[in-house]
Amino acid sequence: MNNSSFPNYTTPSIHNPELISFAKSINSGDLITTPHSIDLLPIGNCYWNVEWLVQNQGGGVVYGWIFSEWKGLMLEAMHHAVWISPNNQLIDITQNYPSMSETHSIFLPDPSSSLLTLDVQPNILNKVKLLSNSQELIDFNNLQDKKIEILRELNQIFYDLGHRCEAQRSKITGKPFDFSPNMSKATNDQLDKIKKLTTEINQIELVCGQYIPRLNKLSHDSDH
Repeated sequence: MNNSSFPNYTTPSIHNPELISFAKSINSGDLITTPHSIDLLPIGNCYWNVEWLVQNQGGGVVYGWIFSEWKGLMLEAMHHAVWISPNNQLIDITQNYPSMSETHSIFLPDPSSSLLTLDVQPNILNKVKLLSNSQELIDFNNLQDKKIEILRELNQIFYDLGHRCEAQRSKITGKPFDFSPNMSKATNDQLDKIKKLTTEINQIELVCGQYIPRLNKLSHDSDH
């Protein structure tokens, strides 16, 4: 895997004053060092990973925010789900960026962010605390927010057509997935909209991909 494809995110220290201040701006709860499970489930799939584990091993889900640091550039909180085991232990069961800790996550529980359904992708905006005034960093984050907003619109169309996150659930087992029985055929207008939104997402990802190596270098230089 080419690390330049990803921001060089790291797992911040739970004692980092900037992190503590950032977390308190979200809610008054305590940050938790959450250990990883031995067998991690697919990246970007935390909600359905936990759903599957609860169905198979019991326990429950805790929603909140997982924190990362792009050194010298920003702190980020991404909406996340972790598993609470039958013996009441919080465990992060989802893979993360390759540059982040392999042993633990920094997690802030947030009951107010709980999800009512996993049949449509939530596409929740990340929370960011900038540590740099780099215009490229600001532009990068604005594009990421725009991408989330487009994804919301796109996934609502899929939901209206009868999709119920079958692909996300099938990632865990690797088995082919069956679409919901209430799937309907897309109209020409819906097909045109899907094509337009998909093109916009691809364009954003292309531009962000060009920013990442330069921002990784800026992060590296700020740390030396």
